[in-house]
Amino acid sequence: MRIDAVRVLARTMQRVDPQWRTSSYKASEVGGVYFAVEAGGQVGVGASAAHPRRLTIEELTNQLNDVAAALTHQPLEQARRILGGRPLAGRASIAVDLALHDLVGRLAGLPAETLWGGPVRDRINLVRMVGIKEPELLVDAVRPLYDTGVRAFKLKVGDGVERDIDRVRRVRQEFGESLTLMIDANGAYDRENALALCQGLGELDVHCVEQPLPYRDLAGMTELRAKSPVRLMADQMVESADDVVRVAHAGGADIVSLKLTKMGSVDECVRVAHVCAATGLGVHLGGCAAPGIVDSALTRLALSTPDIDIFAEVGESSALVDDQVLGVVYTGEYATSDGNPGLGGIPPVL
Repeated sequence: MRIDAVRVLARTMQRVDPQWRTSSYKASEVGGVYFAVEAGGQVGVGASAAHPRRLTIEELTNQLNDVAAALTHQPLEQARRILGGRPLAGRASIAVDLALHDLVGRLAGLPAETLWGGPVRDRINLVRMVGIKEPELLVDAVRPLYDTGVRAFKLKVGDGVERDIDRVRRVRQEFGESLTLMIDANGAYDRENALALCQGLGELDVHCVEQPLPYRDLAGMTELRAKSPVRLMADQMVESADDVVRVAHAGGADIVSLKLTKMGSVDECVRVAHVCAATGLGVHLGGCAAPGIVDSALTRLALSTPDIDIFAEVGESSALVDDQVLGVVYTGEYATSDGNPGLGGIPPVL
């Protein structure tokens, strides 16, 4: 079977929150890119998103256009070999990888979670992110999501220890113990302030603090973990299985955040999840603001991979205006697959 056509579409997507920011960047919009592969009368669609500091939408689109030219009219069974021969950013390769998984699922008439080994759970706990806000405004930012039934949040922090503790305290006091709260500092703090943050959060029932220290400060994470009353999650310092082993051997984290856009493929994400489990590290499936196809893949991956925690960031496409969220069924606190072949329906923009 040959690939009949490949299409790439770049689309600027506005954020629902135009004041979105983390400790490392601000962004009122996201550059989304779709990648469609047609073969055997079916179309598989993948997607990804640019990153304000690491990969522009122009760079992402150029890399995907190069792959599209290389794949067109080639045998479908050669697609992964062709893909593997190109030096792509993870955010580019994942769009192609998801398109191929989607296509195979549609050709087989099976949902991706079945092809990936079958569901080990029927739903996952939805985690939604909230960007940095003034402490007195954070409750109002959380409330609309809380009112839809969401009960797990990742709060972006990093502009001052006391302000961050105040943010968490306000949210906890307003919504009570029903919330699961994760904190993400995106590497904003030095060792002294990171420890002060973790100690200040110790009595606020925080699930974990993600990447409080700079991305390469493994020694600092190890030192902090030995003193912190709150569990630590490593994100940007883990980009491969080798990184997992380094972090585990150093005792630098309790949990690792895996992202499809970071690992570059479903297979690599599963492989690294297995390495995390084998080395005693918890596995959190992280997300980012990207087209809904990515959320569909994340949801199905969380449903079919036992090593992944039941809390997963599989709803961030909802943070984008007018995105077509496909393949996921959201029921307030939970998310699950719609059970359709591949990764779900095809976005009308294609």
